[in-house]
Amino acid sequence: MSLTAKDIRRVSRRTVEALRDIGYECYLFGSAACHLWGMDYRVPDASNIFSQDIDIVVLTDDDPEEIKAKLEEHGSRFYLVLRKRYKVLYYALRWRPRIRCKVDIVTPKTRRINAPDIPRDLTLFMGDIPVIPFLPLVLLKLLGWHSRHTTDKPHLQRKISRDETDIRALLRMLNVDDTLHDNPWLRTTKPWLVRSARVHVKAFAEKFPSTIESWRSIGFRIRLH
Repeated sequence: MSLTAKDIRRVSRRTVEALRDIGYECYLFGSAACHLWGMDYRVPDASNIFSQDIDIVVLTDDDPEEIKAKLEEHGSRFYLVLRKRYKVLYYALRWRPRIRCKVDIVTPKTRRINAPDIPRDLTLFMGDIPVIPFLPLVLLKLLGWHSRHTTDKPHLQRKISRDETDIRALLRMLNVDDTLHDNPWLRTTKPWLVRSARVHVKAFAEKFPSTIESWRSIGFRIRLH
């Protein structure tokens, strides 16, 4: 059974509450964050293939496996399923029939994600759910798009077109203050994110010329041959 927008918000809210109870601050990113920022199609339904999970960045140096174990101990609806190399955390919305949502826990030190350690006072709250700010979300989406081009894993390569759709949709949602100039903390405390994005912006703009002005409005210089 597919998850609904209400399900995604419920799991997000319960996970945030549980993390706070055990002493952690966090924020939502990934597909669920895209939905909360206004991308309605990023919610699963019967006609939409969707990774039924939420992605949470926990602002700590603790190991994600340790955090997942604490969540399982904290709440009866969180439970772990053993895989080959690690344990997967789920939140049970219903036991019978079983409806569950995977909860991906990462930290700023998780290399495959490279999520920024966003200052707490800059985290956006939608309702009572902390969400990654808009501009870092766009840049992380761009980095994810690039990484799928360099992987040899078919299931990740298949997500390239979805990433392209997401990035173009996000660029259409830009506001006048979604610029590097208006987000100095991004340039000063997270320069790697801006530097990495700058390298890949040109490649994206070459493939989708209609996005050039949007990238320029953010503050990227683009010169196409």
